[in-house]
Amino acid sequence: MIKRKLFLFAPWFMGVLFIVLAMSMAFATFIENDFGSVAARRYMYNTKYFEILFLLLAINLIGQIFILKLYVRKRISIFIFHLAFVFMIIGAGITRYFGFEGVIQIREGELEDKCIVRATTNRNGDSKEFIVLPFSLKLDDFILDRYPGSNSPSSYQSKITVVDKARFKEFSHEIYMNHILKYRGYRFYQSSYDSDEKGTILSVSKDVVGIIVTYIGYSFLFLFLI
Repeated sequence: MIKRKLFLFAPWFMGVLFIVLAMSMAFATFIENDFGSVAARRYMYNTKYFEILFLLLAINLIGQIFILKLYVRKRISIFIFHLAFVFMIIGAGITRYFGFEGVIQIREGELEDKCIVRATTNRNGDSKEFIVLPFSLKLDDFILDRYPGSNSPSSYQSKITVVDKARFKEFSHEIYMNHILKYRGYRFYQSSYDSDEKGTILSVSKDVVGIIVTYIGYSFLFLFLI
């Protein structure tokens, strides 16, 4: 009976969970490609199914650490491997429940401090909420470059001025691919732009604790590979 109850912590069950997770991610990718990111969030990523799957995986990994005594010196490498995924799952959970992601749209020459946060539910689909930032962003200039002889955009960037009246700070920053703005725990990424090329759309996220915990997990995984 005891062995039957311990199937949650069995190595074979971890393998099953990883296979199910891989298949689920692949299915979610197909949904996103065919029906968009909103549908992928609604029917896969933001479902209880995904939460239960990651919860079972975390329980399995933690259980193996103690039942198989992976913390002893001769099994330290396997212990680090399990610990890496535990931290990454916990970091993802913190991000899901305590962090937020949204978008902020700014026109050239204007100040903006409101970002749209999307909350996805199975019943109502996507609902929009607004969050006011503790500072403002001004779009000084939006630059769009195209491939020679084509109308297809090759790159685009936003020249931003951060205006923080509460801290009496004001500084400029350029946002483009792989060059983000980090300020007061918020991260701003270049996402899209207005059709008339006079405005920018930035992705906004704030998840300091979740990012730190996830990076700890990545560090353990890197240490395991070494």
